[in-house]
Amino acid sequence: MKTIALIACSGSKNPLKKKAQELYTGKTFVLARDKGVKKFHCDDFYIISAKHHLIEKDDEIALYNVQLKQNGAIDHDNNEEKIESNSQWANKVLEQLKEKGLDLKKDKFVIFGGQNYYKNLVKHLNCRFYRFKRGQYSLKEENFDFNDLGWKELLNGGK
Repeated sequence: MKTIALIACSGSKNPLKKKAQELYTGKTFVLARDKGVKKFHCDDFYIISAKHHLIEKDDEIALYNVQLKQNGAIDHDNNEEKIESNSQWANKVLEQLKEKGLDLKKDKFVIFGGQNYYKNLVKHLNCRFYRFKRGQYSLKEENFDFNDLGWKELLNGGK
């Protein structure tokens, strides 16, 4: 069983970088990548992107301006065109996770990102999700028993 972080992309990007883990420069993304992955003992991480769905950290991608809003993925470079619904986006992410050989119910997933990123994923994954507030990750509870599936141990720093 693995523990995998899924980190939501950020709107701010470094135009000089191409590798996904270096491209995104938003504060929450950087904190999740640099601290959250370690704090929650994740074996690896992927980036969840409004445009590309699931991205490997070393994938090279071009700049883009797509945002996952409450009503779906919106392309800001193409007259605010709606690309797909949030549920369609989530289904593609789930399929990509399976293609990577991950077990959606046995592996543990830690999602760092806002509601538009996690709301259609959580019911299909053995997961927890976090938001960064005032220097700390806060647990966002929604329809979960956080003492199940060994997560209490993970949340208490492995104690």
